[in-house]
Amino acid sequence: MELTVCCPVFPTEDKQLVETALANLFLIQESEEQETETYIELKTLWNDPSSLSSIRQRIHELRIIDVVRKRLVSNWDDLNAMTHLCFEKQAAFMDKLRVVDDAQENPPLGFIEIAIKFQNTSEFENFLDWFTPRISSNQVADY
Repeated sequence: MELTVCCPVFPTEDKQLVETALANLFLIQESEEQETETYIELKTLWNDPSSLSSIRQRIHELRIIDVVRKRLVSNWDDLNAMTHLCFEKQAAFMDKLRVVDDAQENPPLGFIEIAIKFQNTSEFENFLDWFTPRISSNQVADY
């Protein structure tokens, strides 16, 4: 499994504030910068799924497991064996977790995207079962 976190830093933004937003969601020691015509992109790569443990815990604490699972499944690209998940950058800066439906939403300052590439569909399904296990109808009633 290969994980990539990307986040744009627009000219109107303070790069340190964007780095704070990233640090609020992920345990990032350092990221590389890539310049585009309109912004700088901060990018971090991992090969260890345990780097997602803290965000997994927050998803479970917030009880948004089903929402996150649906986004991961709907963003699944079978041909390339990858999926992605987007978080609102401004919410992350405030140490909040808000999942963005990138097919329908485009926050003004963009979003933090985590792309996850797998060896195959089976690895993706195992990841889903760990990261966002299926919720039984009894568990839903507890919410």
